[in-house]
Amino acid sequence: MTLAGGVPDINWVNCDVNCLGNPSDNCGGHNTLSLYMSNTPYVAPAPAATAGAFEYLGCQMDGVNGTRALDAQAYAQPDMTNEVCATLCIGYTYFGT
Repeated sequence: MTLAGGVPDINWVNCDVNCLGNPSDNCGGHNTLSLYMSNTPYVAPAPAATAGAFEYLGCQMDGVNGTRALDAQAYAQPDMTNEVCATLCIGYTYFGT
């Protein structure tokens, strides 16, 4: 199996980092991810029309050719939601999650 960008699969032992939410599970490793596949089609939920004072604009490509769509601040936290991000991003024109 080969994924986007021609990245081949590697031996499963390289995914040796325990998941924070369940330490008995492995959640990837250094530059690796534990990849799963489903044969059940996924139907994404419709996004909310707004988050805080921000209006939903659509789905945007990110990280194409090493270029990020948004180049300002980056926040990561366990309880991140669109509403939390909207609050953290007051003063910016855009935010993305």
